[in-house]
Order: sequence, then C-alpha cells, then structure tokens
Amino acid sequence: MRNRFAEKAEALLDELIERRRFDAIADCAEAYPLRVFPDAIGMSEDDGAKLVRALLQAGLDTTVNSLGATFHCLSRFPDQWRRLIVR
Repeated sequence: MRNRFAEKAEALLDELIERRRFDAIADCAEAYPLRVFPDAIGMSEDDGAKLVRALLQAGLDTTVNSLGATFHCLSRFPDQWRRLIVR
C-alpha cells in the first residue's frame, strides 16, 4: 500500500503545483485521506469518499489535523520547508 499512497500523494502534489495557489487544509490535508483511504479499505474512490467523510468524524480527523499542523509549522518556518524540498 505504501507505493499506492506515494503515487496518490505525487499525483495530488502535481495537481496542486500546477494550480500554483491552493488551500493547504482543504485541498491537501482533507483531500489526501479521501484519495487513499477508500482504496486502502477496498472501496472505490467514488463510493469510499462518502464513508471516509463519515469516518473523519470518528478518527481520521487526526490524520487531517496532523497534516494541517505540519503545513502550519512549515509555513511558519520556511527554512525547514526548504530543507524538505527534494525536487
């Protein structure tokens, strides 16, 4: 599953980079779990998104909150962000 998670992360990042401006929480922290978790539990992305949205209230919100906190910290400390950039 690690490869699938990485592929979906790369695809999402490519989309966001192409936009040039995006909301880190809505467009990444919330969008990424909705892309990867349905597949991880064996559901199609379309039907799984509804279930994952329901699960966000029951536990997956920690994933969204963790991603959001990471983006917040990286935006406050751009030198750390630059250290992560590999491209």
